[in-house]
Amino acid sequence: MKFGAPMSLSALRFCFVTAAMASITTVTEDDQSMSALVTHLGPLTTIFTPPFSCDTRWFYVPDTSSGGHILMNSLPYEFLKTINIPLISTEKNYFEDCVPYSSPLPWYSPGVCPQGNTIATITKREASRGITTLWEAACCPSGFQYQSNTDTVWYCESTFTTPQTVITAYTESGTTYWDSDSKRNTTVVSSGIARARQILVFWDFGDLALFPPEYANPLASRINAPLSESTSASPGAGNGSGAPPPPTSSPETSPGLSTATKTGIGVGVALGVALAIGAIIVTILWRRRRQRGKNAEDEDVGYKDKPELSGETAIKEADPGVEIPHEIPGNMNGLSEVDGGAMIVPEIGGAMVNEADGGAAVVPEIDSRPVKVMPGPPTELP
Repeated sequence: MKFGAPMSLSALRFCFVTAAMASITTVTEDDQSMSALVTHLGPLTTIFTPPFSCDTRWFYVPDTSSGGHILMNSLPYEFLKTINIPLISTEKNYFEDCVPYSSPLPWYSPGVCPQGNTIATITKREASRGITTLWEAACCPSGFQYQSNTDTVWYCESTFTTPQTVITAYTESGTTYWDSDSKRNTTVVSSGIARARQILVFWDFGDLALFPPEYANPLASRINAPLSESTSASPGAGNGSGAPPPPTSSPETSPGLSTATKTGIGVGVALGVALAIGAIIVTILWRRRRQRGKNAEDEDVGYKDKPELSGETAIKEADPGVEIPHEIPGNMNGLSEVDGGAMIVPEIGGAMVNEADGGAAVVPEIDSRPVKVMPGPPTELP
């Protein structure tokens, strides 16, 4: 294939992705249209590398209008319909695994061009209101030019001058086959035109930090984007997954806590200290109040329940040294009940005297000792 110089189609995969020579077109759109353009598109932030077999998946289509030869590689259905190639089955059998995510519409946001492709053209989409800017790039195989013959058909095109082995249709029992895995025809074409499907990728300035540096830096320079945004992340080349691989170098040291975080910590500490002090004060007051109540209760109980005599401070009815006579026990040297044989202590001796009528006790006349009145008739002393 000729890309300024003769080149094989299989050599396309080794072309480096660059945007240095891509033209930039600026268009103005409303915010809603710009948002709808990239809604539901999958991300492609690493370099997708298609299988090697995709390099040989070119269909040969005779150009009856010019007598030349055209090779096609996963083209829009408008081209396939002109030569009666079944779009769905052809895409599935030959080209489904040649694009990221096997997508029938290879548009990605944010996205980078696959391996072996270059950014053929760049479109700067500016919002009619606001400051939103969306960038769009058409990815074509290296050496191909971006083409558009209608508002809905876009493709990449180039010429080739080296012989190529390509797939061609074959007919069996009146049926033409293009996409059979078991039966296919091939032919060799020495020169002609090659057309390939474009891949569209979208991004904004902030997305450049997600792309590999070898891709992001030239692109940032081309669109005058801040380089610092494109070099802050270094995801490696992958097979088309949207998530960048983990970094190979140690993460940078954290700059520290933010002001908001520090403020939150300070408020939390102050609140915790205040709650602790409050709890201590409440506990102390509660204990003091409880102690005062207990003391008052003890004083009240002591006043009401104090015995009349308590040990050494009580007043005794009789002096401990004074003998208190009993009610005439049988063995006492006092007066006994008058039974005829009892001895009456004379009044002179200060002994008890019993009266005959059993009445109340009479106070002795001499020593003021109590006298027990004995029942029965009075008896004269001998």
